[in-house]
Amino acid sequence: MKTLKHTFLIAFAIPFLLNIFLQPSSKASDRDNSRSLTRSKKDQVIFDRANQKFLNSNFEGAISDYNRVINNIPYDAVTHNNRCYAKYKLNRFNQALEDCNKAISINKNYAEAYDSRGDVYFALGNKDASCIDYKSAIKLNKNSRLAWINSQEGYWCRMKK
Repeated sequence: MKTLKHTFLIAFAIPFLLNIFLQPSSKASDRDNSRSLTRSKKDQVIFDRANQKFLNSNFEGAISDYNRVINNIPYDAVTHNNRCYAKYKLNRFNQALEDCNKAISINKNYAEAYDSRGDVYFALGNKDASCIDYKSAIKLNKNSRLAWINSQEGYWCRMKK
């Protein structure tokens, strides 16, 4: 069973994560306030560099670059979510939770932020909240494979209606 799970993660979850963190788009869609968000070329370069640092496990460096982008564009849900996950990787779960909440407050339809917050809640031991967020991510994005995997790993998620 464990081998099947790892095969599934390699085949589906890793490409999904790469798609999130290497996202080339400079626009955050579905903003609640209906304004489009466009990063300047300089901010996009910093954002891309932060994503590359994240992929190289340089989470402190990624956080530093995400901070720079957020200082220039405080309503960038994607950058808040990415910084959330970098903090999560450093076991700074309460700080990560703040960033996830900020990303969701900016864009209530951003499925990846719910998925990230589900991971943070799970790490904090709040399985019920993690299950709710994983299900929210799936509801917002039917193709959210990672949220589906996470919800299936927890017996509590499968049993809740």
